[in-house]
Amino acid sequence: MNHHVSVGVDGTPESLSAARWAAREATLRQAPLRIVHAEDWSSGTLIPERDPGTRDRWADEVTETPVVLVRAEDDGGNAASTPYGEIVVGVDIHQACDRVLAFAFEEASRRDCALRAVHSWKLPSASGYSPVLRPSVAREVDRTVAQMLDDMLMPWRLKFPDVRLEEKTFIGSAGRELVQATTGADLVVIGRRIRRSPMGTHLGPVAHAVLHHTAAPVAVLAHD
Repeated sequence: MNHHVSVGVDGTPESLSAARWAAREATLRQAPLRIVHAEDWSSGTLIPERDPGTRDRWADEVTETPVVLVRAEDDGGNAASTPYGEIVVGVDIHQACDRVLAFAFEEASRRDCALRAVHSWKLPSASGYSPVLRPSVAREVDRTVAQMLDDMLMPWRLKFPDVRLEEKTFIGSAGRELVQATTGADLVVIGRRIRRSPMGTHLGPVAHAVLHHTAAPVAVLAHD
């Protein structure tokens, strides 16, 4: 997907873990590795100001780029060199996920590991009150959701027949259920909507929960 792998380093244990992860990724992809270190400029330094249109185009190009968050390793990096067992991808059946699914399937195929696609759902609350579903109703809704997930994954299943795919739906909070589903995963892949505000782009609650509470490396890609 990319012509090279870039990693930012600042001397912290997290950045050194990220550098090792990036080096292995570059080797796996047979792609160049770019190691980047940046320092803040002083407030008195004159920096040419870009016009808003140029800044927006630059931001769009950056947020289409897969970004991977890597945790500090407890064993000096030895465990991460073992073969991958499973990649988990969070799927939003109500959102175009082609970029997210392409990355997840390509990584699973490249690593010859299993891929688990998960989706969490819940009924919207009405006037602040969320009714308890009868078991029969919950099962029926879950079957419908599972079919929608299967329909979304079918083209990718056909394109990557070598990937061992498991599909799973959960009832509950998407952030909480996805974090629990990532236990034991070697890589987690999630999408995020491109959100803009006067304060700049920001993450949604699901991406925020996964990034803060998942132990495995997390790849974040902007939705189409």
